[in-house]
Amino acid sequence: YSKSPGAFATHHIFPRSFYFKLCGYKENLIRITPDEHFTKAHPKNNTQKIDKKFQIELLKAKLNSIKISLDAGEDFYDLKLFIDMLNKGFKIDLPDDLSIKDLENFLNSR
Repeated sequence: YSKSPGAFATHHIFPRSFYFKLCGYKENLIRITPDEHFTKAHPKNNTQKIDKKFQIELLKAKLNSIKISLDAGEDFYDLKLFIDMLNKGFKIDLPDDLSIKDLENFLNSR
């Protein structure tokens, strides 16, 4: 996310303590700095809370990483798993055939 050499903390965008079924999705993991993790992702170092605005920012960054990977012809990420993760994390029912642009629009509306 931060492109900093200090971004070595692997963060669950949807926290594993609340969304255990999502903890193994690589689409749910993102590298951030320890400072971003304990001040931005979890305000005041409270890992039982998440900053919703920063969560959306991380989801947008992850979606961009997925787009870059798919455009390069890689199969590292699965867009349908990303959509499934959004559905479970936000308790919604997005169709699993949305495009990257549709997902960008969805995240921008949150």
